[in-house]
Amino acid sequence: MMDGGLAALAKDMRAAGLLRLELELPSGEKLRLRRRKTDVSVAIDLSEPAAAEDLIVTSKAVGRLLLEDPSSGLPLVRVNERIPAGAILGFVQIDLLLRPIAAPAAGLVDAILSTSGCQVEYGTSIFSLKPNR
Repeated sequence: MMDGGLAALAKDMRAAGLLRLELELPSGEKLRLRRRKTDVSVAIDLSEPAAAEDLIVTSKAVGRLLLEDPSSGLPLVRVNERIPAGAILGFVQIDLLLRPIAAPAAGLVDAILSTSGCQVEYGTSIFSLKPNR
């Protein structure tokens, strides 16, 4: 599927007017296709699926992901950092508005799943947390 299949998917996306397509394989791997008006870019997420006990923090808005403090430029959280419930993990920038991404539970930041500065959609996985037990 990787060679001819991706080209066919890109052609179908163009014909349907789709700008984004995300497929999740039974193995947990994700295939994300994003099309601009004149080109197609492909990103394949080959990271390990999160463990069942991990909590995935997702975007609740569409915009640009910011993982640094806007005033200092320092990272808001780091992998393996313990955080309290409600801690600000990042922001989604929507024009001039910064919408905070808050930790839904206290725990350990297990992984950062998205890159600062990238465009995120509603539901994009951003962090993996191991909640306190």
